[in-house]
Amino acid sequence: MRDPSPNAAHLDASAGVSVPGLLGALVSAGLAPSALKVRSVVSVSASSVRADGVSAARVNLKLAKGMDRDRVESEAVRAGFRKLGISLLSVGPVGVPPGAAPAAVALLKGHEVCFPPSGTLTTAGAALLVSLATPGPAPALKISAVGHGLPFLRLVVGRACGEADQLWELKTNLDDCSPQIFDHLGERLFAAGARDVALAPLQMKKGRPGVCLEVLCDDAALPSVEALILTETPSLGVRRHRVDRRVLPREIRPVRTRYGSIRVKRALDPRGVWKSMPEHDDCRRAAARTGAPLREVMDAALAASETSRGR
Repeated sequence: MRDPSPNAAHLDASAGVSVPGLLGALVSAGLAPSALKVRSVVSVSASSVRADGVSAARVNLKLAKGMDRDRVESEAVRAGFRKLGISLLSVGPVGVPPGAAPAAVALLKGHEVCFPPSGTLTTAGAALLVSLATPGPAPALKISAVGHGLPFLRLVVGRACGEADQLWELKTNLDDCSPQIFDHLGERLFAAGARDVALAPLQMKKGRPGVCLEVLCDDAALPSVEALILTETPSLGVRRHRVDRRVLPREIRPVRTRYGSIRVKRALDPRGVWKSMPEHDDCRRAAARTGAPLREVMDAALAASETSRGR
């Protein structure tokens, strides 16, 4: 059976990034050079080069007279990622080599950086990287192609398959606890490192109504989370066991709306379809500040997320 088409990629830019390097990485990963022919590009040619023992691609775009090369090449890179079907592009630490332009370095605010002894970091390359990529580790990928661009730029393309990890699930049943404490308890548990806190109704012995408190946490947070449950509730014990979890590749990005900037969480499902949800606290603050209905703020954030997805 044919493998599903790629939908995610990870970029190794530890030696810096330039727009020509990204063009080469796309072609080296299997993109037809003709796919880079966007408006104002008269013709496209590509050649294979070897850098440090690795085969890379060098791409030349012949532009219409008077066109700005950086702008047109950046448009071609965006078109290339769309043609490859890449919905999620992650990038690790970005290299800031000696002599990098201050403007290029300033664009990388919020990204993890490293300082290689050599490489290339251009302002146009940094601007394009910031607009396309989400900083962070590579998602779990079923690799379909690897491309290289100059200098020492590597693009790994594949199908996101989610990430698997293990957590602790802690449970305790409560039937003699005031519901007024649950909001306070949830805040403290999250502050202590809990990944999720849930309450489920249940019927306990002698027909008494109660709730089951369920908490997920990792190894590091286990002692403090367990101690909080035993001190903040009347519980005399906590059940705990290991659980396997699969999580989808995800990102959180701010989007601009008429109500202000709002963060939107997006996750990529196994079909390559994005699921988006605006951050509720951001929407609530924007609604309170502007007087707009909360649902309209949330709708505006979702619409802005859909619009920015193709950029």
